[in-house]
Amino acid sequence: MPNNTLNDTQTNYAAPVSINLIAPQLNTGRHQLQIGILGADGNPHAVSARLTVEVDSGSCGLVIPAQWLYQTGTYHYPNPNGDADSPPTGTLREGVSCTNNPGQVTYHPSSDDLNGFYYIIESLAVGLDETDAPQTILQNVLVLGIVNRTPQMMGVGFDRPVIADNPFLLDKCNLQNQPLYPSYYIDHAQIVLGELPTDDIAYQTLTPYTDPNKPTQLPAQNTAPTVTYSHAPLWNPLQGSVTALPGGPTSTQCGILLDTGLDLMMVVNVNDFTQPNEDANAATLSGATVSIAVSDTALTYSFTLGASVQAKLGPTPQTTTVYATANSNKLLNGNIGQNDPPRVDNATPCLVDVITNQTGKPPFLNIGFNPLYQFGLFVDWQNKRVGFPPLGKS
Repeated sequence: MPNNTLNDTQTNYAAPVSINLIAPQLNTGRHQLQIGILGADGNPHAVSARLTVEVDSGSCGLVIPAQWLYQTGTYHYPNPNGDADSPPTGTLREGVSCTNNPGQVTYHPSSDDLNGFYYIIESLAVGLDETDAPQTILQNVLVLGIVNRTPQMMGVGFDRPVIADNPFLLDKCNLQNQPLYPSYYIDHAQIVLGELPTDDIAYQTLTPYTDPNKPTQLPAQNTAPTVTYSHAPLWNPLQGSVTALPGGPTSTQCGILLDTGLDLMMVVNVNDFTQPNEDANAATLSGATVSIAVSDTALTYSFTLGASVQAKLGPTPQTTTVYATANSNKLLNGNIGQNDPPRVDNATPCLVDVITNQTGKPPFLNIGFNPLYQFGLFVDWQNKRVGFPPLGKS
């Protein structure tokens, strides 16, 4: 992880905080941690409820079951499998309020549609240990409580459509109420909040992105106040390049996302990146060497595409034709569902899904979490830049 070689002259920041992770997912790149709701007084040792969530750099916002936000035994929703018409009934936990604003999110590649309502948690404890003590506490966190599923996703992506507040990008303090530097670091084995940036990491600076179809605040509805997302505006994806030779694209420029929620690669609208085919005799890129690089950073790696195979990419029995790789035999029955424990130890994705019908969208790669076995992801939010220090870098 970065060394503390640079100092912020305006603020005395607390020492970085290493987040407690859930043991079954340790050293996998697919990190899980526990969060909790604190009472109105914010006492860090008075957690009223705890929940395990998966850290997802491929989305932005905490998306959790609405039922968890209500006192045990009081929650009721009359249409649990349908759309969100009106908020659930029940007694909210102390320190939680409902905005009455509905919300919706669809995760890919599973295409799972989730509906619910927005809530505000006054004091959210992050990284609980076995005694319910957190590593950090966040204030007034806007979350999406889902009524038709039970997702447990903590979206920490800095370049993704805003679903709700990004917990890792909110102002954070340690338990002594000292501020942490606005950054986070993730690799396959750890998450650290509050590291200072260093001058020996190559960074790419983020660029602002505005889209009238992606609001920066929730509209007022009924008696609910208008709530502004904490880290608007939006930001463009990291920029880089992909090649697939022989036979494929030569240094195509594209957006790139490192996604801790996926153990495959998604290739979207990249010209000449031929789709796999169920017909073994059809022309594909099987055998081609794929090379990926994020501009101005140290992240660059290569792997070889294998044969076309069938894989289950979501909760339904439907399968999709994808490319295999050297890691494909480490998947469980070819299923890359959100909760399938990964079994890889290198940067090569387990599968490669090629999508060419996204009209009007620029070339884009979702490279999954696998590169975290070779690089760390360091987000310096203070300076709006991202670096990928190679693991083992001193």
